[in-house]
Amino acid sequence: MVTMVAVIRAVPSNLDEALEIPAAIETAPGLDEGPSWIVVTEVNRFIWPGPDLVPISRNSPMRFDYGVLPPGFFRTPRNSFVALARASRVRLVARLQ
Repeated sequence: MVTMVAVIRAVPSNLDEALEIPAAIETAPGLDEGPSWIVVTEVNRFIWPGPDLVPISRNSPMRFDYGVLPPGFFRTPRNSFVALARASRVRLVARLQ
């Protein structure tokens, strides 16, 4: 069972619920060019690999990750998520296959 926050490409409707990934950090793991956002008010829980995961390329059909966020940046969304969870502002979504 895996629990994870989503990374989205569209600007979120409520900017208090997401954090933009800085461009310098996006390029390191190989995310597409353009802004990406980490949604910190919703977590998805599923059995790995899960219905919403898509391989990163046809050349790597079993690879679903783009890499790891640097620890210095990771603390920012983690701390936001923890604060929102303590305030009961996080929604858990069970993703079924």
